[in-house]
Amino acid sequence: MSGRGPAYLRKVTNTVLDALLQAAETAGHDRGFSLEELAGLVARLKTSEQFTEFYRRGYRQLLEAVAEDELQHKRADAFHRLMVHPFSPHLQDGTFDRAILPNVLALFASRIDLC
Repeated sequence: MSGRGPAYLRKVTNTVLDALLQAAETAGHDRGFSLEELAGLVARLKTSEQFTEFYRRGYRQLLEAVAEDELQHKRADAFHRLMVHPFSPHLQDGTFDRAILPNVLALFASRIDLC
């Protein structure tokens, strides 16, 4: 996944942790509480309807990040197909081995900063 995906997951996690902290502050009333009370608080947050839209939005944005990564991969594959086409006759007659293509394409891509 691109840098966007992990950054997004961090943002989602931070939002959930902030909600946990806010709920703990509200439930604890600055007195502190036991591990059992914390477990009960977490259980209530897991089923809270307040998170429904958050989960929908998060899932949609995660799918968008995956789709963006797939599009970038397709763009790189198009580049690879264009690079391989001139070698087709040599691949068909066995002059070149297909096993070396990934390394050759990676070299070309690194030289023009495509991937």
